[in-house]
Amino acid sequence: KINALYDEGHEIIYWTARGRLTNIDWYDITKNQLDKWGAKYHKLDVKTKPFYDLLICDKTLKSINDID
Repeated sequence: KINALYDEGHEIIYWTARGRLTNIDWYDITKNQLDKWGAKYHKLDVKTKPFYDLLICDKTLKSINDID
């Protein structure tokens, strides 16, 4: 589903907090994992994942409930 959104022209950014507390750089391992899975994305961001319980974006086209 994420790859389909990518193919439709949506910007896909993966955020992860891997290494945020340990200060270990997980970028290459995470990138290799996503690439191995065939995940399409424009940007991978490690250590800067924002803290939130629920992310609400006024740019979202569909509700999470609309995604099968």
